[in-house]
Amino acid sequence: NVEAHFTFAPKTRERIKRMRIHTETVVVPTAYSDFFAYVTDPDNLTRWSVNFILHLNKQPGGRHRVKTPQGELGLEIRSDQGTGTIDMVFHGEQGRQFVVPTRAVPLGGDTLYLFTLILPDLPPDEFEKAKADLREELRLLREQASVGPNQNLASKEAAVSGLN
Repeated sequence: NVEAHFTFAPKTRERIKRMRIHTETVVVPTAYSDFFAYVTDPDNLTRWSVNFILHLNKQPGGRHRVKTPQGELGLEIRSDQGTGTIDMVFHGEQGRQFVVPTRAVPLGGDTLYLFTLILPDLPPDEFEKAKADLREELRLLREQASVGPNQNLASKEAAVSGLN
């Protein structure tokens, strides 16, 4: 059991008290390197993050524009395959940004994916909806990023495209 003590300014302390934090996990039956490549490719976001990323407009330099239910935001994916960190950094108006921290962990031949929502000042019913939306998105991610032992993600996507 680890206990940490931090000192924050009163305003920050109040803001932290109002934050709602929730982590969901999913085990994806695919190799870590394949999963990592899939989830860090911005083109794949609209395939699995269907409740939040409504449209993606790729921009040069790795900063993209996304349409969300809350409006248009900048998006930057900061990742490190060695540590498994995949931070989705959203940039709003007036230089404001928020980070959605996620992590991929090799688990034998599978990959464990952890996704943390950090939502300030959200009413309880909206927070419950956000959690349900995330569970749906992770189910979609699991389906789309799962591959069999003799299939890579590109061939799976080609097969899925042929069905549509």
